Amino acid sequence: MYKSSAKESNVKFWLVTWESSNPSIVVEQRFAGLFNPRWGKDRVKELVEIIYAKSEYWVFELMKYANNKSFNPYPAKVWGEEIHCGHNPFLIARPVSDFKIERDQNGNEIVSWKQFTEQGKSIRDSLIVKH
Repeated sequence: MYKSSAKESNVKFWLVTWESSNPSIVVEQRFAGLFNPRWGKDRVKELVEIIYAKSEYWVFELMKYANNKSFNPYPAKVWGEEIHCGHNPFLIARPVSDFKIERDQNGNEIVSWKQFTEQGKSIRDSLIVKH
């Protein structure tokens, strides 16, 4: 089993995941990306919109969006420290710390992190990235 080193585990990132508010919509692969923690919200917001558009839009919609960003039906929005984009499923980008990676016997990566709520509480969360 692979485990990230102590040096790697204290790294901070913008973590982007797929989420759903509808229990009937199953998100197979929650992990969508990692970005440099020094990047500002505007840059991350633009990248999250691109990830969402590439995954969910028809080529015709991508063509319209590429020529004029105002054609984006689901622009990303900042909610406190998080950036949300899309409908259902949707993307959430959030700053995380204490980022750790382990690999299971099947070669999947188990990613865990710590994030803070608006009330300042620390929450630990994780997901599996299947390969």
